[in-house]
Amino acid sequence: MTMRNLRRAAALLVILLPVLALPVAAAPAATSCVTCHANADLFDAKQRQIVESFRTDVHAEVGLSCQDCHGGNPDPKLAEDPGAMDPGFAKNPYHGAPARQDIPRLCGRCHSDPAFMKRFRPDIRVDQEREYASSHHGQLLAKGDTRVATCVDCHGVHGILRPSDPRSPVFPKHVAEHYIDKRTSLIKELLPLGGMVLDVGCGTGQLGAAIARLTLACRFASTPTVNGTVILPRVTCRANATAPPALTLL
Repeated sequence: MTMRNLRRAAALLVILLPVLALPVAAAPAATSCVTCHANADLFDAKQRQIVESFRTDVHAEVGLSCQDCHGGNPDPKLAEDPGAMDPGFAKNPYHGAPARQDIPRLCGRCHSDPAFMKRFRPDIRVDQEREYASSHHGQLLAKGDTRVATCVDCHGVHGILRPSDPRSPVFPKHVAEHYIDKRTSLIKELLPLGGMVLDVGCGTGQLGAAIARLTLACRFASTPTVNGTVILPRVTCRANATAPPALTLL
């Protein structure tokens, strides 16, 4: 093999390594939750996708399953028994899907516990919940604004991948584009018809350019104002009689 071919092979290997290192999807452990939610007689294809997505979830990789987040009795024998979802189950009371404002606390129940996390990743940080609470998103969530981003908006829900996985939305290469998707969705909801973006103070020109091309619409019913300026989560919308509304992201 020539030196040129060796270089090509090495370059191809570098490209393929992240893909080759991806975990192979395996069937989740049989539990009452998995068995029930995979039942085509009870759930449609979209609902059963939860089980399929969980095959490559990082939590499934390390042996965790539905009951570790949602509670309940995982005994497969209870797959079609409502008793599997017993809030009075002493060992692990069922609490189902968390309210949006409780998501950081739910994730932090494990991710803020050094002893628990050490079982899986001794080197992993355990201060993310605290840092989230100090962020603008966390502060607004604490005040009752459930429109702000929480853990699941960036990391996903069923089918969460490691940040080092190229398919993950928080893989470094995807962070900006994922943020754009989430941010533009919010602006579509909040910005008035005919509005335009004046300034995007988020540190990414790519995001600013993407949002600036949009013509968007929203409602301003019961929106708080200060000195004539409409105040929204992380955005300030200014308007006057001669100019269309314009948005500044803080």
